[in-house]
Amino acid sequence: MKRAAVTPVYVIAGFLGSGKTTLLKRALAHELDRGVKPAVLMNEFGEVDVGGATPPSRRYHYPQ
Repeated sequence: MKRAAVTPVYVIAGFLGSGKTTLLKRALAHELDRGVKPAVLMNEFGEVDVGGATPPSRRYHYPQ
């Protein structure tokens, strides 16, 4: 019997200004350097997109 492939999933949560975006950008850069194509799912619960205030990077695309 063949085992199904396991996809690692990481959840990043924390208070405003705690470094979530910095951690995510560094993790993405690391994975891209390794040749991995990571996927990111972002969910904003607030009325204002606070993370959208950060200018997008040239290395990866943030679809809205």
